[in-house]
Amino acid sequence: MSVVIRALDDGDLSLVYDSWLKSLRHDQKHRPGDHRLVHDMDYFRWQREAIDDILVETPVWVACDPEDEGNVMGWACGFGNVLHYVYVKELFRGHGVAKALIAKVREFGGGEPLIVTHLTSPVLAWRERHPIRYNPYLAWR
Repeated sequence: MSVVIRALDDGDLSLVYDSWLKSLRHDQKHRPGDHRLVHDMDYFRWQREAIDDILVETPVWVACDPEDEGNVMGWACGFGNVLHYVYVKELFRGHGVAKALIAKVREFGGGEPLIVTHLTSPVLAWRERHPIRYNPYLAWR
């Protein structure tokens, strides 16, 4: 599958917020841990503010169809060896889109290992094959 990686534009922001908030919350509710005890009202308010802060400092890269850059396949927020979040639409999963997005994030240096600030089931699965370090505190700097 062919994919083009481009910088975020204003038209992509609603997709980034919506998919980040909903996919992270869905994943949290289906994994054990204290995060399941956070009320939805609190989660959506405070996680949105956390995303606001991250987006001020960190670029977002968008994967799209080479023939139609408005057809977004997924996106990643990160820089160097710090990855805050990666999301790929279900239709495009398993086709190397996340891998291409992470490669774009990593173009800006940072060394090994990749540091993730949000732990999700896909990240946990990916961690079995790749060196990853989890550090949620980098999301608050």
